[in-house]
Amino acid sequence: MKLRTDTYMDLEDITTKLSANVLFSKPSELEFEKVKAGILILQLDGRILNPDNFIVAKVDNKVVGFGQLKTFSHYQEISTVGILPPYDQQGIGSRLIKLLLEKSNKPVFVVTVIPAFFKRIGFTAASSYPESINEKLTYCSTQLPVAEEYVVMEYNR
Repeated sequence: MKLRTDTYMDLEDITTKLSANVLFSKPSELEFEKVKAGILILQLDGRILNPDNFIVAKVDNKVVGFGQLKTFSHYQEISTVGILPPYDQQGIGSRLIKLLLEKSNKPVFVVTVIPAFFKRIGFTAASSYPESINEKLTYCSTQLPVAEEYVVMEYNR
């Protein structure tokens, strides 16, 4: 028997199949507990959590990702977004962000350490933003330190 080497097309095929099996929904009470556990694991900002603002991504009824869209008087914020390993890097995060954006009806901001990811979805670096976003930027930079720099981005419709 002769084995062949995996190709990029094989990886793309596997990713497409996995991505097709992802279900997105509002979290149940039990699923929201899984979200809170994921926030701790991924060391995300978990200060303001409202289950009604969240969408979860599930594979085989297992929560593998989550994110929320918080609404303020003049803007909205995509926040607390996480995809658990080994499900990251498979397109789940992009689909999750797009679903959150579909629910938006005001200017949308995000504080992130992965600006290239958000740029692909239509975000650009924000030159000005609400004071509460600045406060979040300060909180993340001081309380959730990572090697990457935190930046504020705004969605361009």
